[in-house]
Amino acid sequence: MNTLDFSRLTLFALALLMTVASCKKEDDPEPIEPTVGIKSMETTYYTGDTIQFLNNCTDVVTYLWDFGVPDSSGDVKSSSEANPKQVYTTAGSRTVTLRGTSKDGVSRTALVGLTIKQKAPTSLAITQVVLKAKSDSVDWNTTKPDVYLKIVQLDNTTDLYTSAVVSDCAAGTDINFSINLTSPLLYPMPLNKYQMQVWQKNVGAADSMVDAFHLAEGFFTDKQPLGTNYYSIGRKLSCKMDFTLNY
Repeated sequence: MNTLDFSRLTLFALALLMTVASCKKEDDPEPIEPTVGIKSMETTYYTGDTIQFLNNCTDVVTYLWDFGVPDSSGDVKSSSEANPKQVYTTAGSRTVTLRGTSKDGVSRTALVGLTIKQKAPTSLAITQVVLKAKSDSVDWNTTKPDVYLKIVQLDNTTDLYTSAVVSDCAAGTDINFSINLTSPLLYPMPLNKYQMQVWQKNVGAADSMVDAFHLAEGFFTDKQPLGTNYYSIGRKLSCKMDFTLNY
């Protein structure tokens, strides 16, 4: 084979390789571009609500939801489900982001903004009330009276609850009560609408009220519970309440 023939053969081989490469490039499909969206939904919820998220995607094989939960929160922060559910336990604004990825590794994102409001309690359960006399203002060491509690609605002087009688109370002695009050008895309510009264039974005479505590002052401030073990100081007695709020 002479030099001319070899050059012609080389050029032919290069042209053939370029043709094959060109055909292969033209035959390669474009990577799949996914469409990522979140289906229309309400944007205001309350703490404790179960929120259902639904994707509005096409050509997506993997999902990653970011629920916009602050690092300080113990709520679930993300999900790889296609249509997850979420419960927020703290109020605030949340930006929920969905990242969808196609089988070719192409990703797109969508987001929705939510407002989470603090849910109002549906019931208030007082698990314990402890009363103690203040100094010598109540001479229970001597009298050792029988004492009981009342929950009274002040606007119509209705007795809503009367506890069992605790006998032979002495100063400094804890008096334990178990009370369960349900909504709307205590929430929502105008301040000082309800009152807890401490009554003393008197032999041969009508019962007398020893002291009283306004429950609204003890349990709420700006719709937020103050917490358990709230101490309220009355005129003659100190009162400690353990309670839980049910939502």
